Parts: sequence; structure tokens; C-alpha cells
Amino acid sequence: MTRVSTIIPAYNAEAFLRETLDSALAQTHDEQEIIVVDDGSTDATCEIAESFGNRVKLIRQQNAGPAAARNRGAREASGEWLAFLDADDLWMPDKISTQLERANETGAPLIYTDRENIGVCDHVSRYQSDCVELAEGELYEKLLCGNFITLSSVLIRKDVFESEGGFNEDLSLKAVEDWEFWLRIASSHAVAVCPEPLVQYRFHETGISRNLNTMETNLFNALDVAFDSKRGQQLDATTRRKARASAWGVLGWSAASTNPRSAVRYFTRAWLNDPCNLWRVKQVVKSALGRA
Repeated sequence: MTRVSTIIPAYNAEAFLRETLDSALAQTHDEQEIIVVDDGSTDATCEIAESFGNRVKLIRQQNAGPAAARNRGAREASGEWLAFLDADDLWMPDKISTQLERANETGAPLIYTDRENIGVCDHVSRYQSDCVELAEGELYEKLLCGNFITLSSVLIRKDVFESEGGFNEDLSLKAVEDWEFWLRIASSHAVAVCPEPLVQYRFHETGISRNLNTMETNLFNALDVAFDSKRGQQLDATTRRKARASAWGVLGWSAASTNPRSAVRYFTRAWLNDPCNLWRVKQVVKSALGRA
């Protein structure tokens, strides 16, 4: 049976870690190792992980960020496949088995899934697929226009993860390091999707995505990395502008409920980069009226 290593980076994760580990241990796929990488927590994260005994492997490290924690777990993983699960998200019991079946069908080295949104999520649809196309195959240019691959939904072959260098640990990419990595994968590999919502993704009131200045800087840092890559250098000017427009649009959406003035600015920048897109004009107007 195919061995899968599940990697859970955890920083002060005591509130949700036990439930997350229960969902990982409930998988119908039996050949699984579960690795919790404690990233310098100061709460009861380690004690919770240790309470699961030998069912969970605990690795401790000084705080270095989630990308470094995931890479540490990957280096110590013994599985042929790697699965990533954030310490506050949950899996459906057949998540891994369904993805392995899809991998056998498609030969793709990375398989992601639909998700159900939980937590403080009144501002979003229940399922990601309600508002986002979950595409598969050759995805590079689609991914440039927005990250629709949920990190906790990904199953990836370990050899491909290693050959592509893992997650970029530069903190200038914090919170978007997953997007930057999916772009690297998609530049040379096909990607497959399981349309079932096999992950529950938890929204919080706070988080780096709510820090608009940091998010703005890091989003465009990730785009710069992509544009400087071998594949990115082949992109035409129109595709680059659309990618930048989408990044401004993401910022506008993030700001809409709490900072309408910033939302207007972000949506205006999106429209200026993609002036033929009438939907962007509507977003400028709606955000100006406080309805975005």
C-alpha cells in the first residue's frame, strides 16, 4: 500500500490541534504517518501532540515560519506522497484514499480538492467551488490569476516536492509561499483535482491575510518571483497585466468588509491593469458605495 506522510505545522495551535489530528487519524487510508512540526510554540501544542503517543511523530524547532516547518516535516517524512494539513483545518475520512485514486487515474504528481469553509466565514460561500473554477491539467497561467489550490487539500509526490525545492522560506513570501510553490509545480507538471469537498478550511477574524499592507507586499513579491522564472519570462505583457489585476482584486476583496476606502483603491488598480474587464468597473463602483 502507498505510504503517505501527513505534515502538520503548528504554532500555538492548542485551540484546534486535537480535532485536526483526530481528522487525520480517521483516514480510511491506513498506510499513513503523521508528523507535527512544532514551530516554537509557547502554549500546550507539544503536550497535545504527545498525548497521541506513537500515532503522531512530534518534531520541535525554533520559530522559523510555516514554510520552514513544512519543509522540515518533508525532509523527515518516509512516505512516497506528502499531504499538508494546517493545524486548524480538518479532513474528511476518505480524503487521502480519494486523492490516491485520482492520482492513479491521471498520473498527476499534485492533486488538490474542493473545500468547505468553516469558522468566521459569513462573507464567503459555503464551498469554494460555488464561486471559483477548480481547474486541472495545465494550470500555470490560470494560477497566475489567483491561488485556488487550498494548502490543506494538497497531496504531492515527495520526489516532485524535492525536485522543485519545497516551499520558499523567505519571509517576504509569508502567507503566499504556497501559491508561489504551486506556480513552480504548474510550470512543468499537470495538476489534478478531486471535485469533492474533502477539506474543511477554517476562517479566523485575524490573520496575516487581514494585514493588507503585508499581504499587498507579499502578493506582488510572489508575482515577481514567478515573472523572473524561466516560464514567467515567456509571458506576454497582457498576461502579466491580468495577473497583476487579479492580485489587486484579491486585495480589494480582502479589504471590502473592513476598509472600504482601501477597497476602492485596490479595485481601481485592478481595473487600470485590466481596463477591458467590465466586472472590475462594477467592483470599483460597488466598493465606492460600500456594497463590494
